[in-house]
Amino acid sequence: MNYTIKAQFLTLALLATTCSVGVADSELPAARSLVDAHIEASGGEQAMLRQMDSTTTGRFVMPAAGMEGQMTMYSRTPTERVMMIELEGLGTIHTGYADRQAWSVDPFMGPRLITGEELTIQIESNEPAATIRSDEFVESMTTTGTAEYNGESCYEVEIVWKSGRESTDCYSQDTGLLLASTFTVESPMGQMETLTVFDEYKTFERDGVEFKLPVTTNVTTMGQEQQLIIDEIELGRPADEKFAVPPAIATLMEDKTAE
Repeated sequence: MNYTIKAQFLTLALLATTCSVGVADSELPAARSLVDAHIEASGGEQAMLRQMDSTTTGRFVMPAAGMEGQMTMYSRTPTERVMMIELEGLGTIHTGYADRQAWSVDPFMGPRLITGEELTIQIESNEPAATIRSDEFVESMTTTGTAEYNGESCYEVEIVWKSGRESTDCYSQDTGLLLASTFTVESPMGQMETLTVFDEYKTFERDGVEFKLPVTTNVTTMGQEQQLIIDEIELGRPADEKFAVPPAIATLMEDKTAE
């Protein structure tokens, strides 16, 4: 397994450069209005929260490496997530997040607790208040221009997080939905610039409430692409045992508490 592929798997445990077209500030919509339009287009804040109790199955694909594995993700409110990817001949990538703690077990780096900037990204990707870009997590948001993804124009919003991290979102001019997000992260594998493109939004339903999610998520890091493809979402709260922490991670947590 070479350095680049290892970096791709590391990015997966977390969750490119684009050309922007300059537009006068006076012609750009306010950043907050773009975020709110995405929330509304996704079904509304309450609908977004309801879909967090679910079991998602699908595929993890690395096209350049000819690699594909089965992916299962368990999610329950308020912020617990566990994901497993089975890679034939390599083993299982097992990651989890709860109570602003994150961990990973994989065939390449073994069991580890996520810390530093990697943990910050996990928090800002999983906490509900962060996903709606609330003031609790965001210092400022500014609409800076336009870009295009998969032939669809979008408004770029630069975000300065209270953690000090910076990222850029791009919201569709037609649907309001989030099309892409970019950020740079420091990790054990070095500095990695990541572009995430959300594609093929599909409407799902729970108890009469509809919400939209991207069926395909394309992540490009260090010039290499990986894909998460959703095949099915089973709505409802997964069983408690699905969120059990692996023994090796439990030991690391105990050691950290002892320190």
